[in-house]
Amino acid sequence: MKLAFPNIQNVVELKDGLVSSLVIEHPSLLFQLLLDLRQQLEGKSGKAILSKDNVPISIPKSIELITDFIGLDSTPKRLLSKILQTLERTAQREDYFHETNQIISQLEEFLDKLAYEEDVELAYEKLSLANLLKAVGIRIIMDYNSLEEWLYTYMDLVTRFEGEKLFILVNLRSFLSDDAMETFLRTTTTHGMKILLVDSHAYPMLSLENRLLIDKDLCEI
Repeated sequence: MKLAFPNIQNVVELKDGLVSSLVIEHPSLLFQLLLDLRQQLEGKSGKAILSKDNVPISIPKSIELITDFIGLDSTPKRLLSKILQTLERTAQREDYFHETNQIISQLEEFLDKLAYEEDVELAYEKLSLANLLKAVGIRIIMDYNSLEEWLYTYMDLVTRFEGEKLFILVNLRSFLSDDAMETFLRTTTTHGMKILLVDSHAYPMLSLENRLLIDKDLCEI
């Protein structure tokens, strides 16, 4: 994968086994890039181009932009929706099909019994597995002792249920020590995850890091 932006001369190339990093010390350029990516993720037009094998690919479908490492206490609705859809498909598989239909049938019979007990005629929408899954308020348990554990688990869920993505992590190094970063990057690269670290100033180089630095004078190093 490659990420290009008109105001950055060099293309950010994501290489297997390495973690690309983009250090932008020029505040305005950093803001322009992140705003462009956010707008494209929201379905608006933008100038940044993500490509694979030199062919442009959809940024909304291919990028996960994470800028907030404080409010990571809930699962995005779109990801939970994908998980519910997967659970529904699993329940319709041959090995679960009979049990799924049996549960829905028993619940319908139970509702009829309750109505009969109260001598009242009730009508309700036909039960479906999708409605049942939503009704029980399914949530993902994301209780972990460290930010890197939470982040890896979240990235793994996104990869499994939404497909391969480029995770752009903005100023993550402000929250993790160098040792924690090394461990986190080794884990994610081992599992084939693609990461772009974006920081506002340079930190010590990491062993897996492939860095492009743009200083305050817009010189690219």
